[in-house]
Amino acid sequence: MRTVIAIPPMPRMTGGIAVFYQIAARLRELGLDVALTGAETAPGLKTQAGNGFAVMPWDAVSGRKGASFLRETDLLLIAEGWPNMMAPALAVKARTLVYAQNWAYVFSALPEGASWERLPAAFLAVSHPVARFVETMAKLPLAGIARPSIDTARFHPGSREGGKTVRVAWMPRKNKALAEQIMRITEALDTKGKPRIERVVIHNMPPDEVARTLGSCHIFLASGFPEGCPLPPLEAMASGCLVVGFSGFGGWDYMRQAEPGRYVPRVDLRPVPWNGNGLFASDGDVVEAAFLLGHAVAMVRENGPAYAAIREQALVTAAAYSADAQREEVRAVWSLLEAGS
Repeated sequence: MRTVIAIPPMPRMTGGIAVFYQIAARLRELGLDVALTGAETAPGLKTQAGNGFAVMPWDAVSGRKGASFLRETDLLLIAEGWPNMMAPALAVKARTLVYAQNWAYVFSALPEGASWERLPAAFLAVSHPVARFVETMAKLPLAGIARPSIDTARFHPGSREGGKTVRVAWMPRKNKALAEQIMRITEALDTKGKPRIERVVIHNMPPDEVARTLGSCHIFLASGFPEGCPLPPLEAMASGCLVVGFSGFGGWDYMRQAEPGRYVPRVDLRPVPWNGNGLFASDGDVVEAAFLLGHAVAMVRENGPAYAAIREQALVTAAAYSADAQREEVRAVWSLLEAGS
């Protein structure tokens, strides 16, 4: 069984596409047959060809230029937001595996009149909450879970010299207006003010600069929702930040409340070998998020055992999202897929 991974025609590299390439790398490490396909301009495709991956032009796979290179024995892996990319698999009766990287996109892009129930596809979930959404809420066939991995050699605690400010990292591409409102409320309520709060914007930075910036910050404000398994808060945990904010629902794969009595989601949380690793509000609850951010700032200023304990659990959390762990998840899913081929 060859796995052909279809890279969506996005205008730039995204975290989701990067995870597709991670899955390709894990399949190759396992000695499984894997190829990539996508438009010529698909982000990262040329780089992956240079890394030795077989790359099939999308026009050839789709049959736009003669017969499709896709075989009936192939498995086509596509993104949940691009259901039309399964057309080549339908044409040659190959199997399709839909990688649900965000629960919110599972139904968002289906053509009018189409439904997943009538399409011969199974789903791969990026996290436990997304798996529960796919299988329990949407009632769709679930093949398994393959989580993203993070590079803890790149993302690790850095220098926070001086203590002149409490540095709060945030990403404006994730609900910018809400994030700004949370920070304004926090700053307005901050009567102590020493050391002062410093906002640190992370935007359009290369990965190494993102890592250095996170490593220099005390707090990360997670403002993204909806999410499938959000990487920035996880990378912030690996960098030693106290993560505060929203989960996007998918973040509950690894997020755990550090204090009793705080918000918990409806989805049953999977057992994990770590305890509270952040302070989380329900998605969109600006007032609660601002309160939690102010609370986190106070914890940083006090630099007491509660702050140290959360950071310790965050590092344990991040270590669980390694390439080795991802490889074992991919192994388990593809073993089942091959047994059913």
